Amino acid sequence: MGSTNKRSKSYPGFLGSLQYVPWNLVFKRSFIIVSVASGLGLSRNLISTESIPWIYQRPVRVVYEKKDTKEITTTTHARVKQGQRILLGLDLEQVLEEYHFGSVFIDSRDTDEFLNGHVQGAISLPLSLAQQELPHEVNGLDRNERLILYCDESLCESSEELGGILMNRYGFTQVCIFKGGWEAWRDSGYPTERLVGLEEDGT
Repeated sequence: MGSTNKRSKSYPGFLGSLQYVPWNLVFKRSFIIVSVASGLGLSRNLISTESIPWIYQRPVRVVYEKKDTKEITTTTHARVKQGQRILLGLDLEQVLEEYHFGSVFIDSRDTDEFLNGHVQGAISLPLSLAQQELPHEVNGLDRNERLILYCDESLCESSEELGGILMNRYGFTQVCIFKGGWEAWRDSGYPTERLVGLEEDGT
């Protein structure tokens, strides 16, 4: 016969003793586990240098322009080329937020570099191609779609020039530049894709 008490009951079973636990005890234990896990998670988020914000705030759009031959800027990261309005200045943390938010990533590097590795889900748009035409993947986008442009690294200027073309020639309004570029994204271990050698790997 199985032993009983006020909290649980045990029954002999094929694989050993089976214990029946009342529902109120199950809920109580579950509540304790969830509370402890939530407390640990919140505590870590508070002390972490890369904590997740309580309320998501998308990076502010920054506009650069020239007026009366004097360069007017709204941030210390401003760069203006030939009087064109260009959006610049998202860092790695901001770009990661945009990635999770679903913004479109545009890779301005050459096709060979793109095939060898790029931000997962990014669209290849080499600067040389954009100077002639837009591929349908980009041309079919809503002109108010949020675009995140990047190239190799922070010193690469092709993404900035591409941003000017997308805004001034093709009418895109939400264009941002990832300052860290492909190298910062890759070195941080964030999602990437590689298309070179897939046939050799059998995938």
